[in-house]
Amino acid sequence: MKNLLSMTKKTFVGALAALLLVPTFMSINAHASNDEHTGVIHFSGAIVQPPCLNEINNKQITLNCLDDNADMTSNHLDIKKVTQTKGWQVINSGRGEYSYNWIDEQKQLGMLTIKYI
Repeated sequence: MKNLLSMTKKTFVGALAALLLVPTFMSINAHASNDEHTGVIHFSGAIVQPPCLNEINNKQITLNCLDDNADMTSNHLDIKKVTQTKGWQVINSGRGEYSYNWIDEQKQLGMLTIKYI
């Protein structure tokens, strides 16, 4: 009988706790659904500086780029000097850099890399 009374008390306390917690959880759920926001975000942009036009022949490299005033400027680089440079070299008033690396050991094939900043 004592066990039955103890078990009844535990069941009653558990049921009472459940009844008190159910409305609390329901109000939290209702509050969370009201906080949802919707909307649309649009991004737009443009390329401010167009890329340079490069012309390469057997003697020189010509880089045609726009300057700060939207005027076309030309930089001429001697191909022999370019093939002898080490590391990155600044060009076009700091708007770009170039580097030349030999691909083969015989120095017959090289790669010119130009980065525009």
